[in-house]
Amino acid sequence: MRRGFTLIELMIVVAIIAIIAAIAIPNLLGSRKAANQSTAIANLRNLATAQETYAAGHSNKYAAYFDDLNFLTNEDNTADLVRAGYHYYLEVNDKSNPTDWWAYAVAVTTDDGDYRYFVDRSGVVRQDDENVTTKPDDKDTGQGWDPVGGQ
Repeated sequence: MRRGFTLIELMIVVAIIAIIAAIAIPNLLGSRKAANQSTAIANLRNLATAQETYAAGHSNKYAAYFDDLNFLTNEDNTADLVRAGYHYYLEVNDKSNPTDWWAYAVAVTTDDGDYRYFVDRSGVVRQDDENVTTKPDDKDTGQGWDPVGGQ
């Protein structure tokens, strides 16, 4: 007598694994999206703290680049970068004499996040659920965006 599994038995096991995967994968994707959003909020809060610390040591002038803050470092020292499913933008009113700043975190794709986020020197992180993958106009200062977490 031969020992082993029949083709039917193997097909049943593969079908069961496929059913389990079909149930589990959407839940895992939702968890990843929630983690990306939490990371974006935390990064913007940390950015606000880093900017205030930087300004305290630089005659109340803010950093124009992430690298100036040693924060979310970027190889080419630009004012925007991508981390954990979000594209981060740092804006200042004047690159040579930055006395005001604001930043955005924008989802790379709609699978990465349901919101885009904004923070300025007030330190209040705000969220918006419209055009989550599009960077707002430079003049958009988060007006009408909802504060995150009851700030």
